[in-house]
Amino acid sequence: MISLFLGLTIANLALLAAVFVMGLFVVDHAGRVTDMYDWHLPLGIAAGLMTALTHTAVYMYHMATARWLEAASDKIGIDPARWVAPALKRKRKVFFVFMAAIISVMVA
Repeated sequence: MISLFLGLTIANLALLAAVFVMGLFVVDHAGRVTDMYDWHLPLGIAAGLMTALTHTAVYMYHMATARWLEAASDKIGIDPARWVAPALKRKRKVFFVFMAAIISVMVA
C-alpha cells in the first residue's frame, strides 16, 4: 500500500507543480492572457480532483483498516482494547488533518 500511496502522492505533487509553473506564464508582461491559459485551467481542475482522490484513498484505507481489525478481533476472540481501540484513537486524531488538506486544496 505504501507504493500505491507514494505513486498517488508523486502524481499529485507533479500535477500541482505543473499548474503552479503554468500559472506563472498565463499572463505576459503586457498583461495579456497567453495560450498557456487554455492548458492551465483544465490542468488545475485535474490537479484539484487528483488531490481529492489521493487524500480520499488514504483516508478510506485508514478507515477500512480499523474495521478489519475490529472484525478480525471479533472472529478470533481477542481483546479489542489491544488492537481496535488504538486504531480508532489514531483515526479520530487524523480525521481533521485529512479533511483540512482536502478542503484547503479545493479552496485554492
